Amino acid sequence: MTLEELDALIDGLAPALKELLTRAVAAERTAREADQVTIHARLASLEEKAAVSLKFCGTWTQGRTYEAGDCVQHGGSLYICRAATPGRPTEDHDGWRLAVKKGSA
Repeated sequence: MTLEELDALIDGLAPALKELLTRAVAAERTAREADQVTIHARLASLEEKAAVSLKFCGTWTQGRTYEAGDCVQHGGSLYICRAATPGRPTEDHDGWRLAVKKGSA
């Protein structure tokens, strides 16, 4: 292959390579922007959850409705209320989250 043929080949490939690289960069930019939107949404969700303050309410009492953030002692363990519930911490797994498990002496 002559030098002139090589120059012609390079000149012919350059626009195709430029187009390929431009598309790849645009796709990467779009993916990063989508990731940033997802990350911002997750961060907002975590900040919203963190806004709940904790309040110790003593020993769990049957018949009382507890609100998110309420903490109770039940059966030697500490539970945190995740959503309004009158349910027993050991039975209502959607309403309560075990925070500190009873230890053994």
